[in-house]
Amino acid sequence: LAVEASATYDMGVPSTQGCRYLRGIMGKYAVNPRRLAYIVSAVGLIHLLGMDEVLTLEKYGTQATVLSGELGRFDGAPIFPSGLMREDLNASGVFDNTTETKTGMLLVNRNGFVIGRRRAPMIESFRDVVAGVDEVVASMREDFQKRYGTAEKLVAYAFNIPNTIEVGS
Repeated sequence: LAVEASATYDMGVPSTQGCRYLRGIMGKYAVNPRRLAYIVSAVGLIHLLGMDEVLTLEKYGTQATVLSGELGRFDGAPIFPSGLMREDLNASGVFDNTTETKTGMLLVNRNGFVIGRRRAPMIESFRDVVAGVDEVVASMREDFQKRYGTAEKLVAYAFNIPNTIEVGS
């Protein structure tokens, strides 16, 4: 979605200015930080935690990680690490199976997406007489869709972020 809406940024090492620029790309969809979320890989999280402006649990109090899943905040927007953010990208932010030295970061307007129910929860049970057990299965069908058109900047993507951390001497 970020590529389709021309909401990408060649960030390099994350910085305060770079993260704010990423937010600026989204325009009206980035005005309220309570509607935003940064989604980063594990290495991306470490990069962000190295910035003085990122507030961590001991600085912002009762929003405990166990309750919210977030590990920090930048300018009021939560930072969520995800194992699904790739750490094997090239400098263009694309997986090419050759150069695997970069990662990316997403800034998402969480209100720009909806989860719809395609089928209500259903519980089924049956008796397996051979094994002598009762089986119970619960299932439901949901769908995740964007709320607005493709050209809307609901997501911004920062790429070319190193997938390693430099340690000073």
